[in-house]
Amino acid sequence: MSVREFRDGDGREWRAWDVVPDNLNTRIKNEDFLAVLNYTGWIVFETRDASEKRRLYPIPKGWSELPDAELHALVEKAERVPARKLRGERGDDETAR
Repeated sequence: MSVREFRDGDGREWRAWDVVPDNLNTRIKNEDFLAVLNYTGWIVFETRDASEKRRLYPIPKGWSELPDAELHALVEKAERVPARKLRGERGDDETAR
């Protein structure tokens, strides 16, 4: 797994790493929404303050060696990942069940 840290054109700090199917645990591999990604893997882009996360697939060859400006271009193409709420933060009655 490669990990890169870089700044985008606005000065935001990002961290990027690749996720490949061989490294996934069985529970995650069986999630339907990740089925397509399990064949190719993906890159996770996350701001340093964890306020934003994105996912890009398939993994471009040589992505970890790209200059920061090209990584920023990949971030712009990447799909935004909705923030996950912890059970106590959901605001529904699920925690009472």
